[in-house]
Amino acid sequence: MLWMFGERASAVDAQAVFQVAAAPGTFGIYAHDFHVGNANRIKVTFNKEARRRFLDFAMSESACWRANFRDLNGAVIRMATLAPANRINVETVEEEIARLENAWRNSAPDENQELLTTILGAEKTAELDRFDSVQLAETIRICRSSRTLSEAGRRLFGVSRTHKKSPNDADRLRKYLSRFGLAWDDLQNTRTC
Repeated sequence: MLWMFGERASAVDAQAVFQVAAAPGTFGIYAHDFHVGNANRIKVTFNKEARRRFLDFAMSESACWRANFRDLNGAVIRMATLAPANRINVETVEEEIARLENAWRNSAPDENQELLTTILGAEKTAELDRFDSVQLAETIRICRSSRTLSEAGRRLFGVSRTHKKSPNDADRLRKYLSRFGLAWDDLQNTRTC
């Protein structure tokens, strides 16, 4: 298994510093100035607030870093390239954060959609509201990991069943599944665990 930033968030700061060849008291990288045919090396630095904002984001739960160091290196290079007056500011960092979040959001596979498409088919899955698809996908997962319809019902209706005079979890689950044209056996025939 590949190491991911999320497993050691403190490594992001060290890796970012390594990536950008920090000089004493600064956090910067060298970019090439190809303006008018020049290949001069230009020092690009973060201001203090921008560095803090970028590192806070980089180590947060919302930072996916799917491509690990490539994502991080690409982000730093983009910010350096777009930095006004060779100084990465908070505005540049915020724009890069928005770009990263958008890229990660658009490339994330929707596990619920994949599961439902496998069970219902693409056409029926496309007709589901987001609310129904999330709820149904979790119900299918619980059913697949349960030995019986009653066990799955107890797991799914664990709280609400205590407020009923005679809880019949299996019947409730059977009726819920039938709303989507499904039966217990349909889900057991597609078990993956």
